[in-house]
Amino acid sequence: MLSEPDPERVNDILTNILEDVPSGGAFTGRELAALALADSEARLDAAHAHYVACQPGGVDPDMRKLSDMLEDFLYMEDMLDETKREAIRRTFRVERFDKRARVSRQRLALRYLKEARARRDRALAAFLSHCDVAEGEVL
Repeated sequence: MLSEPDPERVNDILTNILEDVPSGGAFTGRELAALALADSEARLDAAHAHYVACQPGGVDPDMRKLSDMLEDFLYMEDMLDETKREAIRRTFRVERFDKRARVSRQRLALRYLKEARARRDRALAAFLSHCDVAEGEVL
């Protein structure tokens, strides 16, 4: 996702990573890496929420019933003229188009999620490279 993450969420994550957020002055390389990690974690959270929101919900029972009725009418040749039959066919085409749009949104949300996960992994590797193992620092 291209939007900026919530600054409060980034600050909360940064506080969890560093335990003591610097109040001013120049950041060290470790603190900058922690900030990048916090930013990427917040973006990953947002991408995951977007992906979950794009997943299909249950089918509305009334819509399913209407669709079944229209399909039944489509095959009753003695009751419908060609204009009504064409209207029913077009209704089904719109439903298929909506399904394709939904699948496209899901695919795009999955791509955003994968990109956010890869970005977070790179930020985590950069942060870990700044941790001084000799001092016994534990995350």
